[in-house]
Amino acid sequence: METNIMQSGYTILTQRELVIEVLSGRVSLNKIKTDRDLLYCDKNFHPEYKMIIDTRNVEMHLSLSELSDYLNYLANRDNIIQSRETAFITTKEFQEPLLFELKKYENNLPIHFYTFSDTGSCANWIHDKTISKNTLDEIIFRLTKNPTHIWFKTPNSLTGF
Repeated sequence: METNIMQSGYTILTQRELVIEVLSGRVSLNKIKTDRDLLYCDKNFHPEYKMIIDTRNVEMHLSLSELSDYLNYLANRDNIIQSRETAFITTKEFQEPLLFELKKYENNLPIHFYTFSDTGSCANWIHDKTISKNTLDEIIFRLTKNPTHIWFKTPNSLTGF
C-alpha cells in the first residue's frame, strides 16, 4: 500500500449495537477528523454503540498533542460522544502505548477504551455469541478489501479528500 493514502471502511451492525471499522495507511489528524465526521453522520450510527477499530495496518502521523486536541474536540460534541466502549485491535508492540495514552482521557470522555492484539480476544470482549473470531475476521477482511473511503496525500480532484 502507498504510504501517502489512508483507507477506511466501517459497518454498523444495528441489531448488535456495534460499529466495526478498519483503518489503514497514513493516518493524520485531518483525515481522522473527516473520517469520524462521515461515520457520525451515518443514519445508522448511534453514539452508545460499542466500537471496534482495527488499526493494525496504520502508519500513525499524529503527535501526542494532536491526539490530545482531537480527544478534547470530541469531548465537546455531546451528539456523538456518549457512554460507550471502544476497542482497538492493534499490533502487540503498539497495544500498551496506545492504551496508556487513551486511558489519560477516560476522565474527560464517557468512553472506556480497550486494546487487543488479536481478533479472538476482541470477539470475546464483545460478549455476543453471534460475533465469533471468524465472523469478525470476515468483516475486517471485507472492509480492508473494499474500503468505504480513501484519502490521498493531497485533495483528490473527484472527491475533494
